[in-house]
Amino acid sequence: MEHLFAMKLHSVKSNPKRFGKDMRDLQELVRAHPEIATREKVTQLCRDFGPADRQDEILNYILAYAND
Repeated sequence: MEHLFAMKLHSVKSNPKRFGKDMRDLQELVRAHPEIATREKVTQLCRDFGPADRQDEILNYILAYAND
């Protein structure tokens, strides 16, 4: 599932207009698989694949739906 997170984060980085849609998709991934959304994993994926200027926003958004 990490590869799906990475793909969605890269999508936001490449096309900021997709932010809302991709964040909703990430919410659904976290709801379906909360065990994959640990703070450490999400932080690393945001650093590696997400837009640098929105990392904190993305991290907070995603982790709000995770059982961390």
